[in-house]
Amino acid sequence: MSVDLLIAGIAAGLTPQQALEIQKDSIDKLPKQDKKEFWELWNLATKVGSPITEALRMIQISMDQRRKFLAELEAISATPAATRQLLTWLPIIGLSVAQVIGLNPLSALSSTLGQMVFAFAIGLFLLGVYLSRRIAKKLTASLPRTSLRPLKDALKLRAGVPLSELKTDNEIFETAISTGAPAANILIQQYLHNQQIEFERKRSLLAKDSVKLLLPLGLTSLPAFVLVTVFPLIISSFRMTNI
Repeated sequence: MSVDLLIAGIAAGLTPQQALEIQKDSIDKLPKQDKKEFWELWNLATKVGSPITEALRMIQISMDQRRKFLAELEAISATPAATRQLLTWLPIIGLSVAQVIGLNPLSALSSTLGQMVFAFAIGLFLLGVYLSRRIAKKLTASLPRTSLRPLKDALKLRAGVPLSELKTDNEIFETAISTGAPAANILIQQYLHNQQIEFERKRSLLAKDSVKLLLPLGLTSLPAFVLVTVFPLIISSFRMTNI
């Protein structure tokens, strides 16, 4: 990781600017949210004179938490995504298989009723494709962004900024005083707690939406599948009866 290498470079004796210059290309390749957080905390640390390695460790913790969360989201959404793809293309798969095994579903197009049914099935299929894209977009929605204020306040404290100049909730400082823990550490833990709450809310919504969003596909792709595979058989059977 580029942040790890930055910390290692500074620990080896490089100045922060020298280490940053070496890793600048790697920093630019970070995910958008990670890169934004990196520059916010880096610029603040250099502005107020806070130890830059402290800012880098905060950034690293935030990135690691987000990376684990992304892995969880990927696992949660993998099965619904595969099901979505199957349901979306089920009518085409059914039509192709029926044609290959000799059912000749396209023969139903020779009748007006067959043409109307196929047109309706195509409409359902296109609706399923549209819904599928909406589902995919929602499943890959942007991550929640936790406010960086606690981390910024922690950096200011490490730089020697007086408590009176911070707009942090007094309960945090009361907790620090009662437990004897440094206020900056309490602020860091507060940020991680807030981040976990945001992630848990997103995780719960995704788990519910992954199921709910498959229902519209079931109401479009499955009927389209029946219409392009079963209906031609009914037409063929009806014709055979009349012969």
